[in-house]
Amino acid sequence: MQSLRVIRTAFIGDVLSEKVEGGFRLDIHRYRELDLFLKVSFPGQEPELILLFQGFSDQFSPSEIDQLFEKYPLSRILVAYGPYCESDGRTRHLWPQTVRVPLWRLPQRIEREIEVLTGNSPALPLTATREETIHFEYKPLTDYSQGASHSSEVIIFSPDAIWAEMVFTALASVNQSPCFIMHTLGEMRGHLHGDSDYCGQIIFDIDPFNQTIKGWFFEHLINSGKNYTEVSNQNQPLLSGSVSHNNIKNTHPKLGPDSCKGLICPEQIVAVTNWLTPHCCKELEQLGMSRQACKLNLPDILATVSQEIPRIKSSE
Repeated sequence: MQSLRVIRTAFIGDVLSEKVEGGFRLDIHRYRELDLFLKVSFPGQEPELILLFQGFSDQFSPSEIDQLFEKYPLSRILVAYGPYCESDGRTRHLWPQTVRVPLWRLPQRIEREIEVLTGNSPALPLTATREETIHFEYKPLTDYSQGASHSSEVIIFSPDAIWAEMVFTALASVNQSPCFIMHTLGEMRGHLHGDSDYCGQIIFDIDPFNQTIKGWFFEHLINSGKNYTEVSNQNQPLLSGSVSHNNIKNTHPKLGPDSCKGLICPEQIVAVTNWLTPHCCKELEQLGMSRQACKLNLPDILATVSQEIPRIKSSE
């Protein structure tokens, strides 16, 4: 449990407050410009956490950055950058990569820094590698298996063996739960039917998102029949949002006495694809799969898996 003491914090910029206020115990002092902040003295009360917002490249001069690190060597420093600074890690190297964090991920990173400041986690050094930074930001994963009779596991499903191995290696470095790779829908079906109380997560590579994958979801997702409709003269189920309501009847999976076996809730799936088009996102959301990530954005996949999943609902 994190300490309840207040963290002395300096904000530099005018965008960050809405990202952190209310969610953390921070004693906030605001400064509009870095040069003004560097002129202030804090005898014996230096900020423990310094947050800066970077809205565009070269917003801060090299001399200002050097002076900041020289004046506050013991403070935790974070630079939250906006979309116009995405390429700075490749084209500019003014800030150490370990202090740069995208604005959308700032709340999660602040949680890590509070753990450091309260003595619950070792600090990330300025010279850390990208792999060490990812390890720092995403471990330990949230224990979403509380109350389960066995350790929750993570399944990585993908026909792409190289990509699956990459995700497996990254996940294994930050998660102590069992992790398995499966390459075919048949393997997945056999595994799920062998565990009637499966409560883990599935990183599901939906490329290509074709009728075979949609049919598999229709067969195995609990209550998925409520999200699908079927035209009477067609063999394949279609999403209810993509067909006319004329001559359509509700269709539910035909489940036998062991209907709970091998079925999973859509909340357990993290759907990943190379390109999350609006149409694809809409179809996934109709199935209840709101947890989505870009296949090539490994940090986002790890962050999504680390989120606590809702309590699994039993089938009706």
